Amino acid sequence: MYIRITTRKNKDGTTVQYVQLAHDEWLPQAKRANAKVLYNFGRREDVDIQSLERLISSIQKFIGAGKPKPAHKPLLKSSIRVKTLKDRRKTAAAVRDIVSALLKAEEQCVENTPANLQDSERYDMAQERVASLQTVLEALAEAYDD
Repeated sequence: MYIRITTRKNKDGTTVQYVQLAHDEWLPQAKRANAKVLYNFGRREDVDIQSLERLISSIQKFIGAGKPKPAHKPLLKSSIRVKTLKDRRKTAAAVRDIVSALLKAEEQCVENTPANLQDSERYDMAQERVASLQTVLEALAEAYDD
């Protein structure tokens, strides 16, 4: 999975960039990979960078990578602050959509694992990730659903 930025040119000559969470899927018949968009963040200038940084930190804690090192180039120069409950709920909904997309990809990985690999450590780790992502989704639902 990766963050993908696409650019579109308007009639007036200005360009607009969109940020997406994508995953390459192998197409055996075509013998090539195809990018599948798991989540669309919207326009680049509207992306909530702090939420993405918290998500990165959470994923790194989950996989045991320790403290995140800000090696990425920020998308925006100014930071965005989430002030109101409505904004927090909107951010939580976006994070929930991202986690749902990650969960769906992990579930597909588990479902498509060949039978001879279902006793492997890698398969067990994938099942643990599915359970953890389900727990995260439940926690988000409890925190922001009325």
